[in-house]
Amino acid sequence: MIKYAMSLAALAFAGACSSAPAQDRNALFVSAGVGHADYHVDEVAGNYYQDTTGTAAALRLGYLWHGPVDFGVEAGYVDLGELKTSLISGAVLEEAKVNAKGWLLGATGKYHFADAWFVSARGGWLHASSDVDYRVSTPVGSMSGSSSVDGDGWYTGIGAGYDFSSHLSLGLNYDNYHVKASTDDVSADANVGTWMVTAEYRF
Repeated sequence: MIKYAMSLAALAFAGACSSAPAQDRNALFVSAGVGHADYHVDEVAGNYYQDTTGTAAALRLGYLWHGPVDFGVEAGYVDLGELKTSLISGAVLEEAKVNAKGWLLGATGKYHFADAWFVSARGGWLHASSDVDYRVSTPVGSMSGSSSVDGDGWYTGIGAGYDFSSHLSLGLNYDNYHVKASTDDVSADANVGTWMVTAEYRF
């Protein structure tokens, strides 16, 4: 994750101008972020192992209207990494991996201060797909399979950053994604928190 974050930072500095004026016009923007995801799920007692952290990435496209507080709309895609679990019960080992990802549609706002610094907020609709791979191993054999569930949830987030030019900025964002989906056999209901370094380019 650190390697990707430093690459984004290097890209931002390479494209930065000698001065950093705040954004002063309406703009189409594209942003890309990478960072850390943490699945907030209940722990289970016993011989149970759970890895709730992974690498998250997001890509957004939107439009901002300039004002005292910039306001805009955004759409995008987010991959929230994997949740890994395993449970030992006697001679039986159960393992599962869950990967949540989905499409975003929402609103975003940005407030500039001290010339080039800004704080931001966002929120909206998340259509998530949770892919589950599982495996059960016993002394006499093993069984594996996969399934997927889709459903509608939501996301919210805040951030802060710096405009290196009227076109390019770099920020740090915290977002919470509420993943909710179900079928007759499988359900998913969890909050996934992410910290991401995000580079944004405005046209």
